[in-house]
Amino acid sequence: MPSYLTGFLEKMSGGRGISLRELAILAATLEDLVHKETLARLGQVFDAFELPRNVDLAEKQVSEVLEVFMMIFVLGGDLESLGSVAGPEQFLALHDAFVETMSDWGAKLEWMQTISKSIYSDASGLDFNAVGLIAKEIGAKYSEFNSQNCAAMKAALLHDESQKAGRVRLPDFYRKRVGGSFQFGEKIEYLRASGVLDESDPKQPQVIIPNYLAHRGNCVEQSSFYLICCANQCEGLMGKLENAIASEMALPGQIIPLVSALSSDTVTTPRTLSPTLTGRLYSIAKSNSGQVPLHGRLFAQWMHHAFPRECPFPHEEGNMSPQTPNEWMQESGHETAEASIEDTKAHFDADTDQQLKGAEAMKHHNFVENQLQWSEVDEPLVPFRHSARSQPRSTLRAGGVLTLLLCVASGLILATKVLLAGTGEEKCLPNLSCSISFAKEAGKMV
Repeated sequence: MPSYLTGFLEKMSGGRGISLRELAILAATLEDLVHKETLARLGQVFDAFELPRNVDLAEKQVSEVLEVFMMIFVLGGDLESLGSVAGPEQFLALHDAFVETMSDWGAKLEWMQTISKSIYSDASGLDFNAVGLIAKEIGAKYSEFNSQNCAAMKAALLHDESQKAGRVRLPDFYRKRVGGSFQFGEKIEYLRASGVLDESDPKQPQVIIPNYLAHRGNCVEQSSFYLICCANQCEGLMGKLENAIASEMALPGQIIPLVSALSSDTVTTPRTLSPTLTGRLYSIAKSNSGQVPLHGRLFAQWMHHAFPRECPFPHEEGNMSPQTPNEWMQESGHETAEASIEDTKAHFDADTDQQLKGAEAMKHHNFVENQLQWSEVDEPLVPFRHSARSQPRSTLRAGGVLTLLLCVASGLILATKVLLAGTGEEKCLPNLSCSISFAKEAGKMV
C-alpha cells in the first residue's frame, strides 16, 4: 500500500471507532477506482490514435501516446471533455496548441520520461498493458513533481517577502505575474474569500504566503476522485510535536523547547523564541487551566507566528470560504477569478512606498510595527469543507458524499467527488480554449 495511504489510515483510525482494516479496504477500493480511471483515459488515447491494444508499438508511438495522456492528465478530463476531435492529425494539433500554453511542459515531459525509463529502459515494443503500467506510475507519483512546483512557487514569493514575515505586499504580488513562471494574478475579492489576505492594515493588504500556497486555486485536478495540492508544511511540524507530547494538551514548558528545536526550510535551529511568542503561549495556557490545547485555533495561530512561512494563519470560522476559481465565480457572479490589467495597474499606481523586500526586509521582521496580526478568538479547528452554498444538491448514491483528506508527503489529495450521481455539475472543459483556461487557473503555470 502507498505510504500516503498508510499515514492517512493511521490518522483516521485513531480514536474514531473505525478499524485500520476497514479503512485499508476503503483505501484499496479508492486506489482501484483511480487505476481503472487511468486505464480508461489511456484507452481513449489509443482509440484516438487508432491503435490496437494487443500490438507492440514503436518508440515514437509510445512517446506520442504518453504525451497526449499527460495532457489529459494535467487537464483532469478525458477526450470527450475536449470536444469533437477526428483522427490522429487533429488530435496532435490539439496537443500542440495546448503545449504552447504550458511554460513548464518541458519539465513535465522530462519527469514523465524518467518515470517511463524507471519501468522500461527501452520504450519500443510496448503494448497497451505495458504503457498502462507507465500511466499508473505517472498518476501515483505526480504529487512528487507537483511538490517541486510548490517549492518553486514558495521561493518566488519569499524573494519579495515584505517587512512582515511570511507576507508579500499585494502590489509586489501582482508585479510577479509579469515575466515570471507563475500566474500570480487572482482578484483581490477571490484572495479575500480564500483566506489568503492579511488586511490588518486595510491600506496595505498583503498575501499570506502559506495560506496562498495551500489555497484551492493552486490545486490541480487530475482525477474525478481527488485533487493534488501543495502540502501544508505545518502538518509535518505538528506531527513531530504530537509524537513528542502524545496528548491533546501540553504545558508551555513542554512546548517551548520542542518548538525551539523544530527546523524547516526557512527556520534554522536551535533558536530562542521571542518573549512575545512565549508570553502568548502562557496566555493561551492561562485561559485553559494551565495547559495549551494543541488542536485549537489559538495554538494554530501561535504556530503561524513561530513558523510564518510554513503554518497558515487560521482565520476565524466563517471568515473564509475555500473554493476553486470556478466555484467562486459561480457563487459570486464574477466572470473570472483573475485580476484585469486595469486592476493591477491601479495597485501599481497607488503604491508610492518604496519598501524593502526579501533578505533586506527580513532584518525588520522583529520590529514592533511589523508584528503579525493576532486575535484572541479560540475555537476547535475543523477539517476542510466546501461552503454550504457551493455544495451540489442531488440524490447521492449510497446515501452520502465520501470526502477524504489524504495527507501525502508531497501533496494533498482531496477526494471530493466520489459516489456523486446526477449533480449536473459541469467541468470547464467543453473545448480547447476553455481547457487551456482551466489549466491555467488550476495549475498556476503561465
